[in-house]
Amino acid sequence: MSLPASYTEKTIAEFMASDIGDIAAALVWTVGASDAGSYAEAVNDLLVLAGETAIGDVDVESARAYARLAVWQRVVKYLGGDLKYSADGMSFEDKNRLVHAQACLELAQIDVSALTLLDDYEISRSAVENLEDPYETAYVDPLGRT
Repeated sequence: MSLPASYTEKTIAEFMASDIGDIAAALVWTVGASDAGSYAEAVNDLLVLAGETAIGDVDVESARAYARLAVWQRVVKYLGGDLKYSADGMSFEDKNRLVHAQACLELAQIDVSALTLLDDYEISRSAVENLEDPYETAYVDPLGRT
């Protein structure tokens, strides 16, 4: 599959769904037939993070990074309440999905910070002139010894 030139709300929602994988089924999240479906608020979060009002105005690299961040933030939020459950008289505690989601959120945060920190990054160089070379200066003993 080739990288798209731009995203629509539906296609970025499909990207989000593929990024979270089986967790989407656990949360019962779906992409709509012609819209973002369950991912609509994550798409809105992406737009807020990118500082845009339309998904088509966000470049592909930024859209993917912000999409991962937005969707994993929501996954962590909604999995937090789904940890303890009972079935057939037994109690269970499922932290594996939450731990995985938190790790993915951290990776998404790193991707976004790398993306945003490098926006205004610039390298420049200039000549450094050493006015006093410590190796050419005569040694002066602090105790006055010669």
